[in-house]
Amino acid sequence: MGMNFRSRKYARDVANGIVYLHTQMNTIHMDLKLENVLVTDTDVAKITDFGFAIKTQYLRKLHYKSRGGTRWYKPPEQLTVGHFDSTVRI
Repeated sequence: MGMNFRSRKYARDVANGIVYLHTQMNTIHMDLKLENVLVTDTDVAKITDFGFAIKTQYLRKLHYKSRGGTRWYKPPEQLTVGHFDSTVRI
């Protein structure tokens, strides 16, 4: 049983939001999880809570350490190595 139409639409909304953040805003959310996605009254899923977001310009050639965010949603590089740089899989 696959995802229903609404779930696919929300997943597409979030994916489009991530692409926009990365390509247009040069931003990595850093704490993307279900609790940080809200649905508007017009049935559009929106990414919220940018408290731990970081501009990619600050990651360039730097190792970024973060105490914030939710452990289960952090990049694997940060959990295993303790830091990550601009090559993090986003």
